[in-house]
Amino acid sequence: MKGDEPKLIIVEAAAGYGKTSTAYEVLHKYANIEMDIRPIFMKLEKDRSANTFRYLLLSHIDRDFDIQLKNDIVIKNIKNGRIPLIIDGFDELLSKDLDEGKQDTAFGEVETMLSTIADLLTNRAKVVLTSRKTAIFSGPSFAEWYNNQKEAHSTFSLIRYQLDSPTIEQWLPNGRKQKLPFADSSSVSNPVLLSYLRYCDDKDFKKSVKTPDELIDNFFSFMLRREMERQNLPLSPSEQRKIFSHLACIFGGYGITADARSRVKEQIGEIAYDVIANYASSSQDIDNITNSLTNHALLDRKGCSNVGFINDFIFGLLLKDSIIEDGTNPMYHEFHQSTPNSYLAKAILASSILGEETKSSFWECLKKECKLYSEGQFWADILLKGETKHELSSLYISDCTLAKKFIGNSEEPLKQCTFANVKFSNCVFDEAGLHRCYFISCTFDNCQSINEDLALIFMDCDFYNCDSWIKGYPQDDATEDICLPDNEKEESLEVKILQKYLKVDNRNRRMKMISKVREEFLDNSKEFHKCFERLVSKKLLCCNGDKSFLTDEGFTYITSKL
Repeated sequence: MKGDEPKLIIVEAAAGYGKTSTAYEVLHKYANIEMDIRPIFMKLEKDRSANTFRYLLLSHIDRDFDIQLKNDIVIKNIKNGRIPLIIDGFDELLSKDLDEGKQDTAFGEVETMLSTIADLLTNRAKVVLTSRKTAIFSGPSFAEWYNNQKEAHSTFSLIRYQLDSPTIEQWLPNGRKQKLPFADSSSVSNPVLLSYLRYCDDKDFKKSVKTPDELIDNFFSFMLRREMERQNLPLSPSEQRKIFSHLACIFGGYGITADARSRVKEQIGEIAYDVIANYASSSQDIDNITNSLTNHALLDRKGCSNVGFINDFIFGLLLKDSIIEDGTNPMYHEFHQSTPNSYLAKAILASSILGEETKSSFWECLKKECKLYSEGQFWADILLKGETKHELSSLYISDCTLAKKFIGNSEEPLKQCTFANVKFSNCVFDEAGLHRCYFISCTFDNCQSINEDLALIFMDCDFYNCDSWIKGYPQDDATEDICLPDNEKEESLEVKILQKYLKVDNRNRRMKMISKVREEFLDNSKEFHKCFERLVSKKLLCCNGDKSFLTDEGFTYITSKL
């Protein structure tokens, strides 16, 4: 956040991993700086209205600043760096197109929002965005948008941070860490659970560490028992959890993450009327109990007047409860059918820490209750079943770690899928279930083939800037001197590839996504692959994940050929 140049800072993380906490920490740091700086904090929540990002920005300006202070004065100070803009939950405004795998359509919508932000990024402006990890910011469309901004003489810098999952060592003292019975300690590497395990008393800790399912149940029981004391709630923990699982189902069906407090209260009153009525008395009538549930610890105020779930992890677990338990109810089944994949992803990720039986049950219920599109189905298979189980095409999976998974299924293969900057650890690959897939800048730690004798026979994948899980494959083709090509055709291909990294003036370089460059040479894919690897080995191109750049040597070489 320091420096005089304009900056767009993107913070990405999975549900419950600290995006909002990071945004508030940035806000807190500004509050402690003794200078004439006053940030705007925008917490975006998808409610029932269809407001544009620009409208929301102007609404925040009107609300946060004196009504007599005109919008253009505030915007001028944003551009000058005196009013940093912190936007939490940028992904909340994304449409259903992204869920359905329509990346180009979805990015068209994102591009409008980003262009509004880019217009502010002049002089000393600072804008911070937090977002769940999506293909939007790691995909080729975003890289192309940023390149276009630079070509249009925008001067802002782009900085991306990814918040990784916390470790038990960072959160728990040795005494408690050693008592965890989980074979895979990463199963509880979630800030919400680690906070509970760190601060609960010894009695609750002993009850919670037997199995992953008991950990979740005891965590909810602890929270809900506390509400019975704090608010004198007469409802049992199981009754409270059922009410909020129904509320999560309704939020998912409407595609919202928050709603007006009055509507949330009304909704709770409708879905829990019979239960609440059983406990109503002269000292606590129905309205009083309903009001207490609307003030529940599982809910939080969002913005001025909206209420939503306290975080995505809690929302995801409660939505999972509803999908498993409420399928026979026609109303809830209809809500499940309407739930966007981005909301289902929160339930899938939150449920990935549970026991195998519960995960398998949830996976089966997802098939019956919900409509999963390609990427959502991939993650449901991987996180809940530990293997790919559906035929899927043209996926783009990037910037993640897959551990102890089975990749590829000969009966339900992955076709023309791209894995970029993925860390595979202790995975097993079925080459017969991988048709023309691409691995870009991936790593393979202790991985193997399901059938080593047949692995090379069925191998039909290309590897860019990385080796494969098979030792010695692919063989190093980059032995020729790039400056002395064997023939004019080879030199022509080199020039064509390197030219993609020059701007239209042929004088300035630009970053390109390897996956995007590859698509432009599909008719000559084998020759392109060999040539590209040779360019990298000769240090004319350098790679960082799916991103690739011309080196100084590469720039000198290509300009000499033009």
